[in-house]
Amino acid sequence: MTVCLARPALAFAGSSLRGAIRSSTPRARSASAVRSLVAPDDSGGKPQLAKLRRGMELAGIEALVVPPSDPHLSEYVAPAYERRAFLSRFTGSAGTALVTKDEALLWTDGRYFLQAEQQLGPDWALMRANTPGVPTLEEWAADNLADGARCGVDAFTVSVEEAERLSTALGSRNRELALVPLPDGANLV
Repeated sequence: MTVCLARPALAFAGSSLRGAIRSSTPRARSASAVRSLVAPDDSGGKPQLAKLRRGMELAGIEALVVPPSDPHLSEYVAPAYERRAFLSRFTGSAGTALVTKDEALLWTDGRYFLQAEQQLGPDWALMRANTPGVPTLEEWAADNLADGARCGVDAFTVSVEEAERLSTALGSRNRELALVPLPDGANLV
């Protein structure tokens, strides 16, 4: 297995780090503009999923992890960083999405099961974390991604520990699965 994920701070040097961070930071939108983007509608996030999957194909990745965090790894993020909510319509503070060519899954804990059931559209599967028979995101990815699949992650929105845990799980299956950072801090969502 090839692991290409590096700590963002180690991937860039000096002033190029400042440029990379600036180029990856989305323009701030007003709170009302973002709320209108993540407001529940009849599509259940379907147009966003289709666009994301086209972007994933262009980026050469078969799966994408979409955490709820920002570059500061905050649990409660500014509206401009509500990527998971924009994509899935789920607005809870805890939960991570995994999108593949054919699947869209959201892991969250017991505090948010009811909210997720109400907000996720029919294209999404709710993965009730920490309940019997439900695999973790890492286990699901390692068991269900195709041989040689590349799982993308925005290295600025996951901790090193989260990335290492996913990388270890992918590597444990001996199927050439790889965790790869999106280039230059780009975020497909």
